[in-house]
Amino acid sequence: NQLLFEFGPTPGVTAVMLYSTLASGGAGGAPLDNQKFTTGLIFEKIPTQPIKVSVTRVGYTAHGPWQIQWQAPAAPAGVIVGATNTPAPTAFVEATPTPALRDSLLFEVQTLAQKFDAPLQHGPGWIHFLTETETNPRTGQTFPPPYITTEQWLEIDADGYILRSVHTDRDKAGNTLQQVVTIGNYYTNLLTGDAGHNDGGRNRFSTDMLTRDLSAVAQYNTPVLRDEVPCEDGSACLLITMLDSFANPVTNPGEAQAFSGGGRRTWINLQTGQQVKIQYFWGLQDGSERIDYTYKPVLVEKVNAPPQEILDILAKVVVP
Repeated sequence: NQLLFEFGPTPGVTAVMLYSTLASGGAGGAPLDNQKFTTGLIFEKIPTQPIKVSVTRVGYTAHGPWQIQWQAPAAPAGVIVGATNTPAPTAFVEATPTPALRDSLLFEVQTLAQKFDAPLQHGPGWIHFLTETETNPRTGQTFPPPYITTEQWLEIDADGYILRSVHTDRDKAGNTLQQVVTIGNYYTNLLTGDAGHNDGGRNRFSTDMLTRDLSAVAQYNTPVLRDEVPCEDGSACLLITMLDSFANPVTNPGEAQAFSGGGRRTWINLQTGQQVKIQYFWGLQDGSERIDYTYKPVLVEKVNAPPQEILDILAKVVVP
């Protein structure tokens, strides 16, 4: 159900976006080895009559000795100008873990994450991963909606590296917000028509969303706290909290209170090793918190094959 157009080499031109009133979407590709490039139009059913196709966008590379001359305007009177306009983090009211304790905590988190991921990464197959995200929209924010479910079907090889995937976001009513297909390092968004190539690196499936950030905060001396608390289901959880306090409160447009800091909490089931809940929040001046968004996995399972619907979606994508 797709018409694919191949364009001959054109100096500087790297992509073309096409449009037709009869098309339901589009797909593009990076330049081929012979400097040709492709773009497509997707239809519910291939037209049998002549249709009008318009070129709506052209991507190109412009070469030249580009120079940008710009100077920041003077700060308003009474404003103290520092080295950066980003509020500097200050020490948290609690004790900051020593480097030795940080290393111990990082090892503990890595061990728990691997405990949960290892059975999923071993051997070829398909992983069905379903998550939900609840967002507290700020003033004027229209996207994302307050509630999103994300369903992923990922094909992995014998070592757990992702070969193909279908990523679908839906709102509370079940309407599809976006659907992205990835084959190797090529991706295409079936709803927007965006397409291209990723960095080319192989990605191994993992549910771990904490280890990398926990490693990064060490260089910024961000306070990290460790607690053992009950999970929502009553089982034992490890709670990791990372929190930055601002030297000066920050007031966003339309907000009633200024933010005095921000942080993240991650709950890890001590028995299974799964990171069962992640929450980002802002600290307000009155000592209360504003939850920015909460992310939770709903289902993680490994199966031999996905539904036929997923295979049909993958079959529609032609990699340039």
